[in-house]
Amino acid sequence: MRFASFDSVKVKGYSFNPEKAKQLLAEAGFTNGKSLPTIKLLTIPIYGDLGSYIANELQQVGINVQVEVIQKSLLMEQMAKGSATFFRGSWIADYPDAENYLSVFYSKNPAPPNYTRYKNMVYDGLYERALAEKMTHYVIVCISKWIN
Repeated sequence: MRFASFDSVKVKGYSFNPEKAKQLLAEAGFTNGKSLPTIKLLTIPIYGDLGSYIANELQQVGINVQVEVIQKSLLMEQMAKGSATFFRGSWIADYPDAENYLSVFYSKNPAPPNYTRYKNMVYDGLYERALAEKMTHYVIVCISKWIN
């Protein structure tokens, strides 16, 4: 499914680059992962294999990850309280629009949906502006249908 409000030509993602990851770790003072604490990845049973894959990929650049498989109710509780700092969760969009995904990172939203407690004032401003523009468009469409 393609979302009308997303243009993959304009939005560039990240490429797989383990050498760059190693370089950035070294620049941060963690050459080959030395002195970097082990990170705990929380996940639920159906994603245990995926968690192991992620741990292996990170290990290849020097980041040690311990995968802890727990029951979904416990993961949800820890995510809501903010005690799950690195986790693999799952969620399906409620409706097919990019806003549904972007709302997850809006700092004024509590957990849920902002389980990561992401906070960035620039992002929030852009998000609010996008919502205002979308609402304006929606109102214009509704009014034009009502008038006709």
